[in-house]
Amino acid sequence: MSAGNSPLHALAAELGISAQFRDTLGNDHTASDTTVRALVRATGVTAGSSAEISASLAALKADPLREIPVAQSGVVNLPFVGPAHWQVTLEDGAVREGRVEGTVRITGLPVGLHELTITASGGVWTTPLPSPPAAAPSAKQLTGTARHWGMAAPVYSLPGPCGVGTYTDLGELASGLGRIGAAYALINPVHALFPGASEAYSPYSPSHRSFLSIAHIDPASVPEFDTSPKAKALLRHAASRRTDSDLVDYAASADTLLPLLEALFDKFETLAPEHPRQQSFERWRRERCKPLERYAIYEALAERHGSFWTAWPAHLRDVSALQSDGSLDRAATKHAYFQWLAESQLADAQAKANAGGMALGLMLDLAVGIRADGAETWAEPGNVAHGVSIGAPPDAFNPSGQNWALAPLNPLAMRSGGLSAFAETLRASMRHAGALRIDHVLGLRRNFWIADETGEGAYIRFPQDALFAVLAIEADRNRCLVVGEDLGNVPRGFRD
Repeated sequence: MSAGNSPLHALAAELGISAQFRDTLGNDHTASDTTVRALVRATGVTAGSSAEISASLAALKADPLREIPVAQSGVVNLPFVGPAHWQVTLEDGAVREGRVEGTVRITGLPVGLHELTITASGGVWTTPLPSPPAAAPSAKQLTGTARHWGMAAPVYSLPGPCGVGTYTDLGELASGLGRIGAAYALINPVHALFPGASEAYSPYSPSHRSFLSIAHIDPASVPEFDTSPKAKALLRHAASRRTDSDLVDYAASADTLLPLLEALFDKFETLAPEHPRQQSFERWRRERCKPLERYAIYEALAERHGSFWTAWPAHLRDVSALQSDGSLDRAATKHAYFQWLAESQLADAQAKANAGGMALGLMLDLAVGIRADGAETWAEPGNVAHGVSIGAPPDAFNPSGQNWALAPLNPLAMRSGGLSAFAETLRASMRHAGALRIDHVLGLRRNFWIADETGEGAYIRFPQDALFAVLAIEADRNRCLVVGEDLGNVPRGFRD
């Protein structure tokens, strides 16, 4: 039996793993069985022995909903053998249900990310059910004009008071560009990084993509600054130590900014609960609910145990088993406050861009993945593939290929929460932007996973139709233009 026809490779194929692929230079590659087994294991599927491979393959083939269905124009058809009961829980909590003898046909679904459950003699299966609009909005639909020009400017390069550009600087730049006819300002990703580890400064290697970098907060624009002598003194001291340089000193910037933010929080804490600032913060905190709570707890733990959870004590690495004794409450509130400041200032920057005449305003950038030792993988470990990194095979730019050391989302987990997590990531990036650039948009069809065990990689298929459906839903709701970066080994037909 050839390797390509082995039970292991049959299981891999069922999971969408392509052991054989051709790179952009025309070279054919075949991943070793060790690599294939590692990629299968990264999806959470058991493949240690022949018996485990057979059992995993049989379970996958028996699942009638292993491909996430997508409702087109509010209609979904699912071929099914035998009688079944179906139930759709709509996004707003309303429930629709019915019984069928064969094909499950559901009509009249509103736009949204719903949930479908099918019950039959063989078992019970649940899957997300996205129902997208006809298309994501175009530039012409959003602005009345199909073609626009703009400028790319990394936020960190702007002349901020602490050595790194701020969201206030970004708003001023965008407003000025708008006055001379620019429609957008494209920036680097501003996802949450690692406040306590200034060496981890790459915007494309974030800790969490649903939260923001606090490195770009402008302390002088925070209302608490006006009544904080300590914050004012710290900023004056920082200004006196500034030196002209063509390079960004991230460590010096963090050493300056973090004490400033601490001073602002100290002042914020003195505000009465009925103060408008406190009331606004609490409303915002309730809206962000569980994801913010987990992120803030992560940062509180990071203050004590280091920025990267993989080095924490074992009992702190499992978020589901974490017990709170109240000792983290103040630090968690502080980090939620920092996020509130960052989001408020980013919203102000978008408002200034639009007020300056920009048709779109800010174009944010969505990184392709996250660090394996950061907040997002700790908070939602079930959504992430473990033991692999995202990368790219050899091409004309990188003949040896690339390993980006980023943890990918797990396509199998899209059924059990991953698709909702993807929607939340998009929502967070589109909330205060007129456009979103998706880095390595090819990842919506397939990822190139590199096994940590072997350093060798192969492609794995992603639920493209479902991901595009969610993308269209969020783009339509947020009135946000979407731009995809398609550099690399582009699959046939993908650009269309």
